[in-house]
Amino acid sequence: MAAKWSTIIDEVCKSRRVFRGEVLSRKRYPKLVRARWEIMSRIRNETKLSTYQIGDCIGRDHATVLYGVRRWEEMSGE
Repeated sequence: MAAKWSTIIDEVCKSRRVFRGEVLSRKRYPKLVRARWEIMSRIRNETKLSTYQIGDCIGRDHATVLYGVRRWEEMSGE
Protein backbone atom coordinates (compact mmCIF):
# COMPACT_ATOMS: atom_id res chain seq x y z
CA MET A 1 0.00 0.00 0.00
CA ALA A 2 1.23 3.48 -0.84
CA ALA A 3 2.05 5.95 1.91
CA LYS A 4 -0.82 8.24 2.93
CA TRP A 5 1.00 11.31 1.64
CA SER A 6 1.49 9.69 -1.77
CA THR A 7 -2.22 8.91 -1.97
CA ILE A 8 -3.04 12.53 -1.13
CA ILE A 9 -0.79 13.74 -3.95
CA ASP A 10 -2.53 11.39 -6.40
CA GLU A 11 -6.01 12.46 -5.24
CA VAL A 12 -5.26 16.17 -5.60
CA CYS A 13 -3.64 15.67 -9.01
CA LYS A 14 -6.68 13.77 -10.23
CA SER A 15 -9.19 16.30 -8.89
CA ARG A 16 -7.25 19.28 -10.26
CA ARG A 17 -6.37 17.54 -13.52
CA VAL A 18 -2.62 18.01 -13.29
CA PHE A 19 0.18 15.50 -13.64
CA ARG A 20 2.07 14.33 -10.57
CA GLY A 21 5.39 15.14 -12.25
CA GLU A 22 4.31 18.73 -12.85
CA VAL A 23 3.19 19.24 -9.25
CA LEU A 24 6.49 17.90 -7.97
CA SER A 25 8.51 19.95 -10.47
CA ARG A 26 9.89 23.46 -9.98
CA LYS A 27 7.28 24.99 -12.33
CA ARG A 28 5.41 27.93 -10.85
CA TYR A 29 2.24 28.11 -12.91
CA PRO A 30 -0.67 29.27 -10.72
CA LYS A 31 -2.63 26.06 -11.32
CA LEU A 32 0.32 23.98 -10.09
CA VAL A 33 1.08 26.26 -7.14
CA ARG A 34 -2.50 26.01 -5.87
CA ALA A 35 -2.41 22.23 -6.24
CA ARG A 36 0.84 22.14 -4.21
CA TRP A 37 -0.71 24.30 -1.50
CA GLU A 38 -3.68 21.94 -1.27
CA ILE A 39 -1.35 18.94 -1.11
CA MET A 40 0.75 20.53 1.64
CA SER A 41 -2.32 21.44 3.67
CA ARG A 42 -3.95 18.04 3.31
CA ILE A 43 -0.77 16.18 4.24
CA ARG A 44 -0.31 18.47 7.25
CA ASN A 45 -3.92 17.93 8.41
CA GLU A 46 -4.34 14.24 7.58
CA THR A 47 -0.97 12.84 8.70
CA LYS A 48 1.39 13.31 11.59
CA LEU A 49 4.28 14.39 9.36
CA SER A 50 6.33 17.45 10.31
CA THR A 51 6.85 20.30 7.86
CA TYR A 52 10.38 18.99 7.29
CA GLN A 53 9.03 15.55 6.37
CA ILE A 54 6.35 17.02 4.12
CA GLY A 55 9.01 19.06 2.37
CA ASP A 56 11.05 15.92 1.76
CA CYS A 57 7.98 14.22 0.25
CA ILE A 58 7.34 16.97 -2.28
CA GLY A 59 10.82 18.37 -2.84
CA ARG A 60 10.47 21.64 -0.97
CA ASP A 61 11.87 23.02 2.28
CA HIS A 62 9.89 23.35 5.51
CA ALA A 63 9.42 27.13 5.18
CA THR A 64 7.79 26.65 1.79
CA VAL A 65 5.48 24.06 3.33
CA LEU A 66 4.48 26.44 6.13
CA TYR A 67 3.81 29.21 3.60
CA GLY A 68 1.78 26.89 1.37
CA VAL A 69 -0.36 25.61 4.24
CA ARG A 70 -1.11 29.15 5.42
CA ARG A 71 -1.95 30.35 1.91
CA TRP A 72 -4.26 27.40 1.27
CA GLU A 73 -6.06 27.97 4.57
CA GLU A 74 -6.50 31.67 3.73
CA MET A 75 -7.84 30.85 0.28
CA SER A 76 -10.18 28.06 1.35
CA GLY A 77 -11.36 29.70 4.53
CA GLU A 78 -10.25 26.85 6.79
